[in-house]
Amino acid sequence: MNLAIIGGGEMASELYNLVISCDKKDSYENIFFVDVLEKTEENYVLEADFLKTNRNSSELLIAMGEPSMRKKMAQKYEKEGFRLTTFIHPLSFISAGTVIGNGSIILPFTYVAQNTVIGENVLLHSGCKVENNCNIGNNCFLSSNSFVGARVTVEDTCFIGPSASIRDGVSIGHDSIIGMGSVITKSVVENSVNYGNPAKQIRENSNHRVFN
Repeated sequence: MNLAIIGGGEMASELYNLVISCDKKDSYENIFFVDVLEKTEENYVLEADFLKTNRNSSELLIAMGEPSMRKKMAQKYEKEGFRLTTFIHPLSFISAGTVIGNGSIILPFTYVAQNTVIGENVLLHSGCKVENNCNIGNNCFLSSNSFVGARVTVEDTCFIGPSASIRDGVSIGHDSIIGMGSVITKSVVENSVNYGNPAKQIRENSNHRVFN
């Protein structure tokens, strides 16, 4: 079995190095990147060529920070018949009773407390902490050192910025963005961009993009 890391940017390189540095690498014959742009590196495969390969020969990880792109790529490759896999770094801590959806990626020094549900194709970056009884929706990206309090619901395709904090018991509507270092003290509506301490909505997430 091969591992295909979908993406050719910094997130993909980071994930590649984390995978090959732990025992997970021994599960795969080959580990390589898949990107739409042709590159000369030995461990890159052009997407057009990859789509011609045997669907049963590779598992996939989506290495992108943009939630909308995570969703788009997951849907695209699943429609093509490929399988997403899950990567949990050994230096993360996952408590009892936690459910982790297919395709999710949990990086080092992440802490997930008990009875939490992590959806499909979610990425929890290094140092992220999710308290007990939370529900994290599909295709979300929780950045490094972000904090999610107990009993929080983060709906699908949300982006939580680095060092952002979300207080206990609130909900984050789908397709919302929480800016770097922001403090969420009350529930956030869907399709919104929120910054500050305490955070306020500054605009709608009309283009469904975090990064321009």
